[in-house]
Parts: sequence; C-alpha cells; structure tokens
Amino acid sequence: MTWADYNRFAYGHIKRETKKWEHTRTIISMIYNSNVGKRNDQKSPDKILPLWTDNLGKIKKPKQPAITKEEFYEVVKKLDNNG
Repeated sequence: MTWADYNRFAYGHIKRETKKWEHTRTIISMIYNSNVGKRNDQKSPDKILPLWTDNLGKIKKPKQPAITKEEFYEVVKKLDNNG
C-alpha cells in the first residue's frame, strides 16, 4: 500500500465516521424536539452534540477590533524613532 492509498483510505474512514455521528445527533435532536413542549425550547443538532467538523470552513472573527489609521501611524513613528 502506498502513502497515497493510505491517505485515501484514512480520509474515507474519517468521512464515514463523521457521517455516522451526524446521523446520530440528528436522530437525538429529532427525539428531543418531539418531546419538548414549546417551540422555543427546541435545539438544533449542532447545539445538542457539537462535532469537530462543525467549524470547518468558517472564518473566525478577530477578537480585537482593527486599529485605526492614527494608531497605526503612532506605532510606525515609535518604530522609526527606535530603529
């Protein structure tokens, strides 16, 4: 077995396992939501059982806001004066 064959095999295995877990959490959410009295109390499958694949492809927002032009120029001046 070559390295490329192994990679394809491993990727396929991970994909199949992930699909099984997605199926399981969908069934869990269906059972949960059918037994909840209010519609506002219903939960989506990703809220009931989060998976590591839920965040793939999503862009994370920066935690700090971007600096303004004035702040940028202050930093550049400090670096120019010290360098």
